[in-house]
Amino acid sequence: MQPRRFLFLARFVAGFATFFVLPPLPSAQLTPLNFVYTGVGGQSDLIRYTHAQGHFKKQGLDATLIYVVSGVTTTQAVASNSAPIANANATDALRAMAAGAPLKIIMVGVDQFHHLFVARPGIKSPKDMKGKRIAVSRYGAFSDIQTRFLVRQWGMDPDRDVQIMQIGNSAARAAALAGGGVDGAIVTAGFIPAAKRAGLSVIFDLSTISTKFANAVVIANTSLIKERPGEVKA
Repeated sequence: MQPRRFLFLARFVAGFATFFVLPPLPSAQLTPLNFVYTGVGGQSDLIRYTHAQGHFKKQGLDATLIYVVSGVTTTQAVASNSAPIANANATDALRAMAAGAPLKIIMVGVDQFHHLFVARPGIKSPKDMKGKRIAVSRYGAFSDIQTRFLVRQWGMDPDRDVQIMQIGNSAARAAALAGGGVDGAIVTAGFIPAAKRAGLSVIFDLSTISTKFANAVVIANTSLIKERPGEVKA
């Protein structure tokens, strides 16, 4: 992992572990909390690590981690209060909030891009992607926004110079790449070892882009903030 990316993710862990301000409590007095997370690698791995290391309990919380398959499902779960809090990407959260969902962003843990762009064998640089097929999870999703931003950074038009295809999450995109269904895709760092074993190449590291971007965030249902104003930094 590149030092710069490690710094961003380490900052996410440090902030994530302290966004609650409860004093430590005996285990019998821990407050139950369902916490939704999504994705593989990146912040989701750090959330699991934070949970395994007991940081939730140190903050007085008996957290149950609930995995869902997409950022859209994450925001739906929190908006419906099925779980009051979750990690999410900012684009899905802001889209739901703009539509009236009772959500608040209570922390931005990573304020930079930190994915990588992987391409099939024979593609050596971004300029080789012109006319090629690029996988995203779905149109309008965070991966789609990142991809279109990146293609523009390469001096191309994402609507004319490449073909953007809806494939699925990082695992599905990596599988499509390995199977030859697409030519390139943004994936999380956790998929890079398997990608390299499949003969794929990293042709661009998005963490080298200096543009500030609210990437990994923590969202909460507004009812949680109203009910526990002393527990959550809103």
